Parts: sequence; C-alpha cells; structure tokens
Amino acid sequence: MSSKLYSKLFTSPETLKVLQPDRFVRVFGADLRSLALLRICIGLLLLVDVIDSSRNVLAFYSDFGVLPRKVLLENLSSRWLVSLHLLNGTWQVQLILLMGAGVAALALCAGYRTQVATFVTWMLFFSLNTRNPLVIQAGDIQLRMILFWGLFLPWGERFSVDRLCSDQSSTRATTTVSMGTLGYLAQIISIYLFGAILKSGPEWRVDGSAVYYALSIDQFATPLAHFLLQFPSLLKLLTFAVYGFEWIAPIALLLPFFVGPFRTAIIAGLILMHISFGACLAIGLFTWIGALSPLGLLPTWFWEKVNQWRDTKPVAKVELHYDHKCMVCRLTVGFVSVILFGNKLRTVPVETTNPLRVERSANESPLLIDDTGNRYNGYAAFIRLVEESRLLRYMTPLLRLSWIEFVLKMTYGAVNHMTLSAHLARGCAHDDGTRRWSSKLSEVIAGMALVYVLLWNLTTLPGRHLTLSERYRLPGEMFGLEQSWEMFAPFPLKDDGWYVIPGRLSNGSTVDLFRDGGEVTWAKPVLVAQTYQDYRWRKYMMNLLLPPNHKYQRNYAEYLCRDWNARHGAAERLEELQLIFVLERTLPNYEYSTPMKVSMMNFPCPTPK
Repeated sequence: MSSKLYSKLFTSPETLKVLQPDRFVRVFGADLRSLALLRICIGLLLLVDVIDSSRNVLAFYSDFGVLPRKVLLENLSSRWLVSLHLLNGTWQVQLILLMGAGVAALALCAGYRTQVATFVTWMLFFSLNTRNPLVIQAGDIQLRMILFWGLFLPWGERFSVDRLCSDQSSTRATTTVSMGTLGYLAQIISIYLFGAILKSGPEWRVDGSAVYYALSIDQFATPLAHFLLQFPSLLKLLTFAVYGFEWIAPIALLLPFFVGPFRTAIIAGLILMHISFGACLAIGLFTWIGALSPLGLLPTWFWEKVNQWRDTKPVAKVELHYDHKCMVCRLTVGFVSVILFGNKLRTVPVETTNPLRVERSANESPLLIDDTGNRYNGYAAFIRLVEESRLLRYMTPLLRLSWIEFVLKMTYGAVNHMTLSAHLARGCAHDDGTRRWSSKLSEVIAGMALVYVLLWNLTTLPGRHLTLSERYRLPGEMFGLEQSWEMFAPFPLKDDGWYVIPGRLSNGSTVDLFRDGGEVTWAKPVLVAQTYQDYRWRKYMMNLLLPPNHKYQRNYAEYLCRDWNARHGAAERLEELQLIFVLERTLPNYEYSTPMKVSMMNFPCPTPK
C-alpha cells in the first residue's frame, strides 16, 4: 500500500473522526442502563418460560411423556450434548429444576449476584432445551444466546441489588466496551443479516408473496392474519418491507454517524416488527424474545432524552422515611425512587435517635409523609406512592382490590420478618456481584466465542461452502452456540393442515384424542391455531411431520395411550388410535388444495398388566 493511499485511508481528518475512541465506543460499546434494562427483560422472559414449561412438565420433560430419556439418548444428534434434566425422569425432579431456574431468573431480574444468576439461568435453560429438542423454536435459541453473551456483559451495574450494595458513585461512566459487547452486537446483527440472506426464495425477492404464504399457515394464523389476507397489495408491500428492513437493520446498527437517533429508530422498528408478527401469528414467547433482545443496544442518546423528559417532572409531593440500617428497606426505597419517580422522590434515612424511628419501628414498615402532614404506613403508604407516580397512578384501583392487597401484604410481611436483610448484607460483603468478567481470560473466551459464532453462521448459508467437522462442532454443541436463523426461509411453509386423532375405546365409541375426547369431525376448524394447547405443543406437533422426526410418532402415540388411560376407567379404556394429519397446501393467487387425509400411523395401545 502506498504512503499516499495509507495517509488518505487512515490519517485523513474524515477517517480519524470516524475512528476516534468515542465513536468506537458508541458503535461497539453499550450503555450500562441499556444492558440493565435488557437483563431485567430477559429475567422476566425466563420467568414466563418457567411457568409455561411447568404446565407441560409431565408431557415434555418426564419419562411418562412424549420423549422418555431412553428414546432421546438413543437419537441424540450429538454425543456432546449434556443436560441436568437427563439425570432423573420423574416430573417431580423436573419441577424442582424448573423452580431453581425460576429463583435464578428472579435473582437476574433483581440484579442480585448477577453473574452467578446469569450462569445458572443459562445452564438450566440450555439443559431444558436439550431435554426435549422437539419443542424448541428459534426464540429459544435467541434467548439462550443472549444469556450466553450476558456472561461477559456488565449488565448488573445499573438498576440492581448489586449496584445498591456496592455503594458506587453515580458519576461513574455509563458506557462500556469489551469483547462481550462486541459479541452481543454481532449476535443481534447475525440474527437479521443471516436471516435475510437465507430468505432466498422468489417469494421474498421477486413476487412479494412471502407474507401471504406466512399468514396462510393456519397452524399459526390469528384472526388478524385472516383479516389481512383480504388485502393482497398490502401483503406484497409488507413482504418487501420486512425483507428490506432485515437487511437495513444490521447495517444501520454499525453506522458511526448519528448513532443515537439511528440506533434508537432501528430498535424501535425491530420491536414494532416483532410485535406485529405476534399479532398475526401465534408464535408464543418468540414475539417478546425478538422484541426485547435488542434493548441492550439502546444508545446513551436515548437515556439522555429520557432524562430530559424526567427532569420536566415535578418533585413528588411526598417524603419517604426508612431505616437506613435495614438492607431490605434500602433496596425497596431505591427501586421505588428510580422506577416510580425517576429519582424525584424525597427519601430520608432515619437515624436510631430520630423520633420517627420509633413510629416507623412500631409499624414495621417505611413511613410516608405527604405535603399536608398526613402519615401513612404499610400498604396505605404503598398506595399513596402509586397515586403520586405518573407511571403507575392508573393502577391504583387495581391495587385496591382485596385479593391483590392480601398477596402484596403477605409478600412484604414475609420479607420483613425473615432474615433476608442479613443474607443480602452478607452476600454484598462477600461479593458485590458487579465485578465484570473482564479478566484477560474472559476477554479471550468471549473473543473466541465471537469468531466461532460467526463461523457457525457462515456454515448455514446456501451452498454450504464452509463446513465444520465433528471436532470443531463440539464447542457449539456442548455450550449451546449452535444456531440457524431460518425463520420462514428460504420461503414460508406451504404445506399446512390440522390434526385429527380418532381413538377407539373399550366401550366401542370413537373420540378425537386431539380435542381431548371430543367428537371426531373432518371439517376444518375455524381457527386451526387454537386447536393446540400452546405454542410448545404446536411446535412439537409440527415437528412430528418432518421426515427426520417420524421415528418419534410412536412415542407420541404411546403417550396418548398412557395419558388417556391414566385419566379414565376401564369402561373407557383407549384400545387403538390413528394419527392423521389433514393436509392442505397453500397455492399461489389465494388458492388452496383440496384437503387430503394423511395417515401417519395406526397404533394399538398396550394391554394393561
């Protein structure tokens, strides 16, 4: 390279302006407040997933269910997959593991021992995914990867118990850059960039029919999807809009100019896009995983605008007195002040010698005093705070409901009378939890993971010019880094239909097992999507249709026999069933094939011993 060319490329004022450190941090770094917001949202998503999974713990994760451990181990796609959920096949142990995941998710939300909570949630979530791969969707892979990169992110340094325990100065820098932030940014970019590349069908790139086909998948379609099918021109426009935005978003996230407005607009667009997907398609938690995963990329500019808006708010007309030696009180007041009032709440730590200390101790709760001198304790103080909050004041009537008041009072009472404060204090003294995994070793690991994830995504491209041997696939399979972003790629599913599972009972009657013993009918349901119990069951039943998964159809039939006969007496014992899928293909120009019954298998139920 000539010296003139080098000088032009790397030492010109324009280039130096782009490459200066603050621009580098703005593009490849992250705001600590954004990372904290991401952490809280991911924790909440994990809690919802734990609740959903607990409803299906018997069917999906126990040996009684559709995939006993013996069958899974005989058909594992890799010998390197590991799962704690394979240690025991009873639903009770599976439920205990889910409860553990729920506790870790709560700790992650609160930012208590954040890095430990991140590791535990990532490990247990990956373990659950491995236990039954037939119910996993793209959202699970995305959530798992966000948790993995969270291991290298300082997302416990704001809005967290760790932050309050550390007693750090509020003037500390609000941005950070590391291999963890680079990995997280690369992960979000990969989801949309590789997703766009894999959408190689003419339905996306030429005739603009992809959204039509997607909304015609009755197994997903909501009433809004059926309504939108009346507007062909709009669907064509939406096809090119979605496809184009998946190309534009990754590029815009890397622009070094106007980072604040551009990045905020792109993230808002991604949120709107995923919420729109969820309104049209019954894809469960994937809607919110996709919408909330990019929040960690919100720029400092966004928070500056939030602060400007917050500074226009008047100071709350109440004053909150609390015991400064009570750790639980300090944490509660800190969260209330930041979340409900944006630090506009007057808080007063009460000394032991203060007369208010006596009144506060007598009521076992912080004391609230309004501008007229009225004093409130306990739940009344909480209601008064909500009334003063612009954010939550409209929830006041709901919070006055007796059963909600009872639950919240019981929760506070339990916390107030337990030794949680001492435990938190010991935890803070032992490890403030906000220490970044910023050692050279963790940076090296994150850097290696970043390169590996990019290489893995390259192997998913059409043509597969790059492949990984089993030896090099080992880290991806062992640590859950394997991924492929083939949502509606290369084109949306065109084979559609609905299930009918006739079962013959010992009394001679025939029932539809797919509708929990309802009448057998071959007519198309008004809303096929509502015939599934939830999105996990939908994914499982759709996976059974794929040729590589035909071997699991027998296990499903065996489960149906076990489940039905466990819930019914000898007079209604299930003797035989047929697994039938009524196939209906989506054709071009808003036409559909004639429904055709496809018999997947006939299965005689085992005779009880």
